[in-house]
Amino acid sequence: MAKDLPELPVEIQRKHQLQWKNLIESRGFRDGRHLHPIPIPVSKIPPPPMVLGSRGSVNSTVARRPTPTSSGPRYDPRIDTTVTVTKERFSEVATDWFDYWRAHPEWDSDRFADLLKKARESVEAEVMDLWDGTEPGAKEFEPNCRLKVRESLQEQSRTWERKARDSEIARLADTSARKPTLEPQRTVAELQPAQSPQLAPTNGTGEIATSVRAKPTAWEDVELSFLSETRVQCYFSGKPQPAMNYAEIGFEDRRKEAPNLAWATLLHIAERNGELSTAGLMGSARTGLETRIAKIRKRLREHFRIEGEPVPFISSKEFTGYRARFKVSVRASFES
Repeated sequence: MAKDLPELPVEIQRKHQLQWKNLIESRGFRDGRHLHPIPIPVSKIPPPPMVLGSRGSVNSTVARRPTPTSSGPRYDPRIDTTVTVTKERFSEVATDWFDYWRAHPEWDSDRFADLLKKARESVEAEVMDLWDGTEPGAKEFEPNCRLKVRESLQEQSRTWERKARDSEIARLADTSARKPTLEPQRTVAELQPAQSPQLAPTNGTGEIATSVRAKPTAWEDVELSFLSETRVQCYFSGKPQPAMNYAEIGFEDRRKEAPNLAWATLLHIAERNGELSTAGLMGSARTGLETRIAKIRKRLREHFRIEGEPVPFISSKEFTGYRARFKVSVRASFES
């Protein structure tokens, strides 16, 4: 099944390479130095507590000092360091795989579990390469270290898999809620015979006065043209609709009685002809953008009643970011 699994885009793979270099350098591994097993000298092994026998004599069997042998396991504090590096590395890799999975709504959480298994194997190979297998006694410590690394990876994987299941549940619930159970009751105007629209001339703001009310069935049928920072002209299959403001589409910040941040992001996308790259975005900046995109998707689906993602995440060799499925732009007469 592994052969059927996709690869991350080249840009993300390159980012992983740079992140790995930074991570191991931050832990003090430079100039090819590796983790060496550190045996504990006999002199540093604390003696066991003395236990008195029935007549007050020392029980020699219990009090005997253990003598380490060449075959017995010895504690190496750098195994803890290896596990720490494993956790940090897997967190970086799993985050990008999760974003990549979410960009493909047709994939279920089982698919993500397969992707995560691939990520675990990759991280384990990277981390275990830090061990220097040429050192004396390395064969004793390598299996102990690998066991701890795998336990850490399995624990983190369970958290990510649960997150993916929760995401899929929310997505399915959202899709189910948006499916109409009954045909909506049509208005008197909709029951009247269709008439050829008579388009009125545009006014000073560039808005087209029309009462045409088409019903788009796909995002590709929708076009948004920003007239100003607060108003937008809609087109359904090329037919102009009445201009609307941000509040009419659901993008109002009611506390300020002004457009919210999601509207500003939608305008930002319009200024870039429907695309918004996420290259270089990390941390809170990326999280904030994801939150605003989620609000854009929700408001547009609620307003236009169209299923599917209006602004999906795209990850390819040419582009990584968000790309609108509908046409969105800024009118030449845009009023700032």
